[in-house]
Amino acid sequence: MNKYIEEMRKALVEFYNTQKRINAERADAMKKYAHEFQEGVLNRLMEESGAACDNARYKIEKAKADALASIEAWARLDGSKLTDDARLLKYDLPPAQFYELAKKYKSNGTMCFVLVQYAEKKNQEKESPNSFGWLDTSLVPTRESLQAAYQYFYDNAITRLESLYDGNQTPFITFEMMESGTKNFGAEAPSNIQHINVLPNA
Repeated sequence: MNKYIEEMRKALVEFYNTQKRINAERADAMKKYAHEFQEGVLNRLMEESGAACDNARYKIEKAKADALASIEAWARLDGSKLTDDARLLKYDLPPAQFYELAKKYKSNGTMCFVLVQYAEKKNQEKESPNSFGWLDTSLVPTRESLQAAYQYFYDNAITRLESLYDGNQTPFITFEMMESGTKNFGAEAPSNIQHINVLPNA
């Protein structure tokens, strides 16, 4: 998993575990103490929950900021990062081979820049996207696609954090039902595959 998405996931899991404990202590206090003695305990738990939520939000926002900063270094062209595989681009590559290169060099912004230019040039020579050999450039990371991917996961992380904090008590989704989605945040799914495809693994 991409390290910045993993940092967001860890922040969510940490908050989930804290909030789960707080929810249990809150329920216990409601049973154990008379109404007039509950307020102090419940206020303390509410303050702890708020502080934990703020801490998780800070970690998620930092992960996003670090991710966006990493894009600048990634996108900086550097001739020394051109590998021997760049010589293959003098030839007509089968789409499968092109996608293997795109996957191989997701962490190399210079090679991705060259791969996108190669694909765009080759696609201009085709009659239509249905032509044999048409290359899908969306599978090659760019500055824009990386920014969109990190923004997507950030938005999802914040939405999930707020749902966990609020309890998200609805007739259809309970706090406990959110455990799997929280612990598996960032895992490949149909809804995020276009973003997963461009993110560097490291």
